[in-house]
Amino acid sequence: MLPNNFNPTALLKVHLLCYDNPKRAHSIVSTFESYDQFESMINDFITTTITQKRHQDLFRNRFNALHRQTRSLLEKKTSFITVQDPLYPLTLREIAYFPLVLFFSGSLSLASTPQIAVVGSRKNSDYGAQAINTLLPPLLPHFSITSGLADGIDTLAHQCALDRHAATIAVVGNGLDVIYPAKNANLYKKISKSGLILSEFPPGTPGLAHHFPQRNRIVSGLSKATLVIEASKKSGALITAHHALEQNRDVFAVPGPIGSQTSIGCHRLIQEGAKLVHSSNDILEEFQIKPSSKPSPPLDSAPPSSLSSHESAVITLLSATPHSFDYLVTTTQLPVQTVLQTLTLLEIKGLIVQHAGQQFSRILQ
Repeated sequence: MLPNNFNPTALLKVHLLCYDNPKRAHSIVSTFESYDQFESMINDFITTTITQKRHQDLFRNRFNALHRQTRSLLEKKTSFITVQDPLYPLTLREIAYFPLVLFFSGSLSLASTPQIAVVGSRKNSDYGAQAINTLLPPLLPHFSITSGLADGIDTLAHQCALDRHAATIAVVGNGLDVIYPAKNANLYKKISKSGLILSEFPPGTPGLAHHFPQRNRIVSGLSKATLVIEASKKSGALITAHHALEQNRDVFAVPGPIGSQTSIGCHRLIQEGAKLVHSSNDILEEFQIKPSSKPSPPLDSAPPSSLSSHESAVITLLSATPHSFDYLVTTTQLPVQTVLQTLTLLEIKGLIVQHAGQQFSRILQ
């Protein structure tokens, strides 16, 4: 049920108040007719029930800080979206206790594209890296790759998509102004520029251990399926897989070498009913997508040298996965009319194709 009686600012306040307890946030918006009614009840509670002035001041200071934080985010024009916004991804609305607010950086339209979540061990082996480079390229024309920007398999999955000019989405367990792990700063910037970074955690929130299981429900909730590549007996990837099952999503698992610690989790998932993945066709066939007979485009699939500077600037941002018109305008920093004219010329030349909702993708030769 959508909280229709709470405007975006009110939803932001509720979210900031209990972003680490989505169940409580849902309880507030389902119980009260408005945010004002909720805060009025809290004020009555403070006045009539709490007898010590010191404790009363603590409660009131918390709400005063909440109002200051909300005002600061709005004044800074922090990019966020509420569940009431039509651009909020429909797949995420289907899960239990979906985030009322998502902070974002990058092309928000990617959140509504078909996605495959790719998760796995933070300490991947060469086998895991080989699985990424074998399984993902045939999926890229059909799905955005969603993961958590963690070390290991997450990092390799994001990088595989970026290297092939395909769409990737990172869901992080911290504020968008906090890069965790720090070694992924360069990857973070690349995804922010050509993909999408999402978080339910407000700016300034550090990456704490209990945030990541909470984050994982968004990774699986955005995606049509979760693919697990290498996972130990106790792994965050398994948490994501179990979230996917609870959300009625498909779970795929790559078997590994017998005796390997990073094979235990995947083998257990397969025993529990996850689909064993031998090749990317196992995933494509599940969604009734006919495997392409064409080889995957090379990593350096360059546009024709005869293009104008504007045409080159636009087409190099496009891949087989659709990107929005707004993303192209923002990234190229060209005038809107120039981008429109350039897209028309590229379409006439048979180099790009337009999709519904002003989305464009590149036709890789």
